[in-house]
Amino acid sequence: GMGLASYFAQSAQSPEPVPLHVYTDPADQVTSQVVLSVIDRVIAGMSQGVTGTVPALVVESRSVTSDDFRYIDYLLPGVLALNLLQLGLYGTAEPLVGLREKAVLRRMGATPLTKTMLLASQVLFRMIIAMLTTLLIIAVGVLVFDVAVEVRNLFAITAVIMLGAALFITMGYVLSLIHISEPTRL
Repeated sequence: GMGLASYFAQSAQSPEPVPLHVYTDPADQVTSQVVLSVIDRVIAGMSQGVTGTVPALVVESRSVTSDDFRYIDYLLPGVLALNLLQLGLYGTAEPLVGLREKAVLRRMGATPLTKTMLLASQVLFRMIIAMLTTLLIIAVGVLVFDVAVEVRNLFAITAVIMLGAALFITMGYVLSLIHISEPTRL
């Protein structure tokens, strides 16, 4: 067998270039050529600085068309994002400010419920609502508008939804802390 040091010494002498896939639209040849030319120059400069002479990356152009997308294919992700934004900002900040103004939060402080449990339950409730509304929106998109959702991407979709919901819920809590009373009239 080849030792680790001799493997790295051999690979340092003749490094294999790594392919860099650049996806272009064949309908827009002018932009594609300009972008590919700029990427080639950047990679050549980087490769010369890193390896000396042999390019570390090789650009492989792949064409992709977007003719098969419909309006609903662009609209559905926007509706999902607005749903999470609305839930996080308006569905979190306003109710929390209302509970604080009615002194409900102060009264809950006298119960055995800890602040951590209250916060965790509120966040968990909103995360569950985010998942349910997202599933409903995706189901309507798939069943009514025939939007294609790849099953292999469901884990990534779920992770992005949870991250987005957590982000907007956090922003809602920050906004509820910065609650400004009604402006004074002149």
